[in-house]
Amino acid sequence: MSEPQAQASSTGRGSPLTGLVTLTVFVALILYLFQLPLRPTAWDGPRETGPFEEGRLSRSGWFARDARLYLARFAEARSPDRGLEATAEALAGYYALVSLARYVLLWLVLRRVGGSGLLASLGVVAATLPLVFGAPRQYEADVGLLLFVALLLATAPAQTSWRVACAGLPALFAVWANAHASVTVGLAWLGVITVGRAVEWWRARRRGDLQEAGWARLVLALGLCAVAACLNPDGPRVFADAITQAKNPNLSFLSDWQPVDFSKPSGMPWGFFATLAALLVAQLFSPRVFSPTALIVILTFGFWPLVQQRGLAYWWFIVPCLLVPMAAAGPVGKPVRRRATVGQRVFYFIFAIALMSTPAARWAVSGEPRELGDVVSNDTPWRVARELTAGSDDAGKSLPELRDTVRAEYPSGKYRGAILCDPAQGDFLAWVLDGDNSQPVMLYTRPQTIDRPHWAEAHRALDGPGDWWEILGRHQVNLVVIDPGKRSKLADRLRRSQAWRTFQDGILLVAVRREPKLPAEMQRP
Repeated sequence: MSEPQAQASSTGRGSPLTGLVTLTVFVALILYLFQLPLRPTAWDGPRETGPFEEGRLSRSGWFARDARLYLARFAEARSPDRGLEATAEALAGYYALVSLARYVLLWLVLRRVGGSGLLASLGVVAATLPLVFGAPRQYEADVGLLLFVALLLATAPAQTSWRVACAGLPALFAVWANAHASVTVGLAWLGVITVGRAVEWWRARRRGDLQEAGWARLVLALGLCAVAACLNPDGPRVFADAITQAKNPNLSFLSDWQPVDFSKPSGMPWGFFATLAALLVAQLFSPRVFSPTALIVILTFGFWPLVQQRGLAYWWFIVPCLLVPMAAAGPVGKPVRRRATVGQRVFYFIFAIALMSTPAARWAVSGEPRELGDVVSNDTPWRVARELTAGSDDAGKSLPELRDTVRAEYPSGKYRGAILCDPAQGDFLAWVLDGDNSQPVMLYTRPQTIDRPHWAEAHRALDGPGDWWEILGRHQVNLVVIDPGKRSKLADRLRRSQAWRTFQDGILLVAVRREPKLPAEMQRP
């Protein structure tokens, strides 16, 4: 996306060093992505509608939401005696595969705009760094990010072909509208690229360089893509739903919808600053200059994280596309397709072997998943879930403190009452406890469907204000599961209270009410 240069001749095959670096990068990516612990957000709440939901989920973008259901069915069929562990393996493998596909597509984008496989590999490494340092992962938006990188690949050439504009891009957006609700982000990108290419054409025309108005194809593509995005179960309402969701006050409680906070490490403000510094250094020392398209991208998608942290997820993939052309040694020509060499066949073979050696592949072949604690992250309340669903033979094995309190004080020795936790932990607990309305989970990551007063009051209780006791009593909360590092005030109040018994589930603090608050009909054994 640097200032247009004269097109050079076709690029040749990459050097052995380039092939070795690329192979090393992608094998390392496979080993890293498939070993990542599964975050609780990957479970995405109850399978159907939860007891506190009043609104409806948009039917557009259904695949990203329903993929977990298909994976769970497969997992339970593959390992019928260990359904939860198998589902965890399937989800971990699925999200790792989606992430890997995203980085493969990014490599192709960078190879196209920079003309160098080595630079493309370095760009992929740079795009991976935010994930290594704690960027959000394993949630529905991963599917939207994959399609966004596919859009980057389709719009990378300076001149978009008629075939791509009239067929390829509309097909991509038709898939996107059914795969994830972020299709409007794709339309925004296409609009930004169209404006940038129009400015470049106008500047070239003023210099006397009469070029084909390639931006006109993008204008046509933008219209066709908007129509194609309506090919989903909700039709054109996908755009109205996007506006309605953006106005939902519940979203303000989620960090993804908050501006980057430069006073806290969360949201990685240092990473955002590093990308801006890299862009500045590239402009100062590169013989090239950023094109109007690149500048418009920086002023739009680069500004987005300052308003909403979720913009960072896209920005991490955009920055390498801006930097790699600035580092290219010369003009970039159109790559020529060649028959696979022996080295490339070896590359594909090693790549396939690395994939087959992953834990998800081993489970798919053997049907024997790992232990749940070895698959999920340490902020997943899996011991709590095990104890709440344990039969008589397994009771007390995961959290004996919880079992002792419940057996002594709760009707029939079974936990009853609402459960308060952060939305991330609620995603896992609501999945495991789905259908059991005697143990409703108050929060999980569906702010667009949960009643606004309920959502706000539950978050207020998590903050631990003076009336936390009244809020928990009013909602008959008898179990609290929180990260004391994030909810220190409530954690301190629970530890000091004689009415609650506290203990640890990994890094999580678990508090169970010693004498439960229950409606009269649930007090009976």
